[in-house]
Amino acid sequence: MGLYGENPEIHWLLLDICSKYGVDFKGKVNPQTGHTECVDYLLNLLKQYTGPDDKETLAAWLDKEIPGAFPAFKERPNWIQSPEWPFAGGEPMEFIGQLDISIEDEETAARWFHDDTSFYIFVSKHAQPVVIMQQY
Repeated sequence: MGLYGENPEIHWLLLDICSKYGVDFKGKVNPQTGHTECVDYLLNLLKQYTGPDDKETLAAWLDKEIPGAFPAFKERPNWIQSPEWPFAGGEPMEFIGQLDISIEDEETAARWFHDDTSFYIFVSKHAQPVVIMQQY
């Protein structure tokens, strides 16, 4: 099954299921494929599907596979903007945790941040840890 092209329903199905787990198709574009790292990864994941060629069975399979493919130590990220799941070595990094800072909670927070802020911490065996900061 392909993500693009012959069956756009697969694209929308995958996007819908990924969004449930805080995953988006954004990211660094691979110049060889023209896709983001996430799309390349998901295309390879779809190649592992060997079930029947119907939308419901594929959706159930993806619903089991996506959380494990985009691992989280305990809780999944609670993104305050669009998801920004980082990759290392061609694979999703593992989400370790989130630090939320409200400027209403502490006076010092307002000195550093103009809005409520969340830091998302990811680790991988292939790279240094990554911290993503989002504000609203």
